[in-house]
Amino acid sequence: MQPKNINVYNNLGDALKNLGKTEKAEKNFNMAINLKPNFSKAHYNLGNLLINIKRHEEAIKSYRKAIIANPNFVQAYYNLATIQQGMERYEEAVKNFKKVIELNPNLTEVKHIIASLTGKTTSSAPRAYVEKLFDTYASEFENSLIKKLDYKIPKAMFDLIVNKNSKNSLGSILDLGCGTGLVGLKLKKFCSKLVGIDLSNSMLEKAKKKNVYDELIHQDITDYLLNEELNYDYYIFADVFIYIGELSEIFRLIKLRNKSKGKLLFSTEHIDNDEFVFEKSGRYSHSESYIKNLCKKYDYKVLHFEKMTLRKEKEKLITGGLYLLDF
Repeated sequence: MQPKNINVYNNLGDALKNLGKTEKAEKNFNMAINLKPNFSKAHYNLGNLLINIKRHEEAIKSYRKAIIANPNFVQAYYNLATIQQGMERYEEAVKNFKKVIELNPNLTEVKHIIASLTGKTTSSAPRAYVEKLFDTYASEFENSLIKKLDYKIPKAMFDLIVNKNSKNSLGSILDLGCGTGLVGLKLKKFCSKLVGIDLSNSMLEKAKKKNVYDELIHQDITDYLLNEELNYDYYIFADVFIYIGELSEIFRLIKLRNKSKGKLLFSTEHIDNDEFVFEKSGRYSHSESYIKNLCKKYDYKVLHFEKMTLRKEKEKLITGGLYLLDF
């Protein structure tokens, strides 16, 4: 009825993309663009499609065309910068992330990314950044980590505290940054109580379906440790400290506020220096020396430390540290 309606072609392309019909989706986006070469939304949507099928250079061209057509297209700048960051084209990425901030100064998560790419060390990732990251990632989280990236932390934690435990039960466990519940799934049979905390509602929805937690809580970790009653035998942080640089407050609150003695089990991305480092990935690496200094300051005892491969990333192996502390 309206063979030259650009919005219909664009919307049809988006619907086909969501159905996984990439060839037909691309055809419809291009139909919209052919009818209106400066149609910014169609260029943007085509860029999103091309990213999904890993045609990165073509996606970059599409986002740039979207920006030429609409110089204030914040999300196009953001997506363009994100691709460039992933391709380690950091100078270009920073330029486009700064443009995002220029257009929308309230995006604290983008300021965090710029800091990581320019070598500025921050104490932790903003709550908004972590929440958005994992809300977006939730649907593909387990498939990506386990099947594609060979994620090893849940099994390593299980082996460390279950196979070496002489008691019948591990007692009560607080799984902080529980995500979709991969650690909880392994430990449920071996504890009397299991509580999970996470910033991402989408991740908590996935964890809820596993039916292994006695309680799931949507809250910031530090807020919980500061304000709630603490009486747990184990505090577990699986791949959580990679989004928190300065760990002093967490160590202090657990030691100060837990009603009895307990254990702290966690993983880090490992680095061989004396501190923690804010990496270009937007994550933090911590050294063994930094952790030992915290233990000395807050009276923890290191029961176990080992370097291990955490997972793959861009065909490289990420080296991590696995710690078990007594307090």
